[in-house]
Amino acid sequence: MSGARHAVGRRPVIAAVVGAGVIATYLVLAAVSGHLSPLARRPALDGLGPLTPYRWVAPPPEVQDNRPPTPGTFVVPVRGGRTDPDLKMTEDVQVSLLLDRGVVTTDDPRVRFDVTPLDPTTLGPLPGELATFGNAIRIDATEEPSGRSPAAFEDLVAILVYPETVSLHSAEHEILYSPNGQRWRALDTRDTLATSQVQAEMPGPGYLVVGGVPRVIIPVTPRPPGAGDGNTGTLATALLVVSIASLVVGIAFLLRARRAPADPGRG
Repeated sequence: MSGARHAVGRRPVIAAVVGAGVIATYLVLAAVSGHLSPLARRPALDGLGPLTPYRWVAPPPEVQDNRPPTPGTFVVPVRGGRTDPDLKMTEDVQVSLLLDRGVVTTDDPRVRFDVTPLDPTTLGPLPGELATFGNAIRIDATEEPSGRSPAAFEDLVAILVYPETVSLHSAEHEILYSPNGQRWRALDTRDTLATSQVQAEMPGPGYLVVGGVPRVIIPVTPRPPGAGDGNTGTLATALLVVSIASLVVGIAFLLRARRAPADPGRG
């Protein structure tokens, strides 16, 4: 009986030790998978990527199964010589326009806003070390039926979604504006990394791009001649899955240790 009692008493300790060991395995595997691939560095419950893939006009080679972005045409009524407040967004929700009352002042009864995604390589380069994240966006406004184009906007906030890939990643993003698509200036931008969105007040019709300084995540080292390419992404994902499974098992062992009955030989 004494041996049986000691075995029962050791069970919580064994479960606790095993649980701690399995969780330690999770931490090691998670660290290794994060070193192999930046896409595996997100917390386990955050998912491995955006809910909706970005739609490119001219996708980079690493993007597969791209769908073209959707343009948008929006008509805003004019009351008392000023456009009504409204919120407009393209069908793919990559561009939204938040219009306060009086974005355009006109005698016409309505104003049409046209949103057109473009390949940014067809426009002027960004200043300094900035790279373009995603498409360029042209936003035009036409007073109807006169056909005039307003020279400026008042309180029009543009909200743009930007992509993030292994080779296109930055900790900070900003919206740049150009009236002709050649010379750019940065706007006062609010960057929301959690949703990959930026927003800024647009001064008038013209072009918008999201700019950022790309940050190198994985240093590229040359492979020796004859070395295989391997599949780093697949290995990182496999290690991440195993590490998550280890975490679950470890937590189960720790909970079992807490719930195990006390040694009946004590007391």
